[in-house]
Amino acid sequence: MNFNHLVQQASIRPRQLFLLDGLGALLSALLLGVVLPRVQSLVGIPLPTLYLLAIFPVFFAAFDCFSYRKKEGTLALQLKIIAILNGLYCGLSLGLAFYHQTHLTHLGWLYIVVEVLIVGGLAIFEWRVAERMEN
Repeated sequence: MNFNHLVQQASIRPRQLFLLDGLGALLSALLLGVVLPRVQSLVGIPLPTLYLLAIFPVFFAAFDCFSYRKKEGTLALQLKIIAILNGLYCGLSLGLAFYHQTHLTHLGWLYIVVEVLIVGGLAIFEWRVAERMEN
């Protein structure tokens, strides 16, 4: 199954993307706000940074829930908004990682890079689905 086929399938049921994004956001918030602070010495990300990064996914999950319940006609716009927010979050995460690079361990970098790859990939996918819905 290729990427374009996945985009086509997702554009048929775009609400599912909000569920996926929302669940991922809740997982990120849980990891950043609860799990990683308990093992902070292993990842090296300062606690205030972990808590700051955890706030954004909570708002994203709320936005996803709101968007899931919206009327069909506005879903493409909502997808573009969450895609942009996810992209900005990736930039913030990387920026904070580089700002704290002297403290981050290899495990901390691994977490940041994996999260950015997943969230960034989802943002690109959401944007493409939104564009397909508009055409």
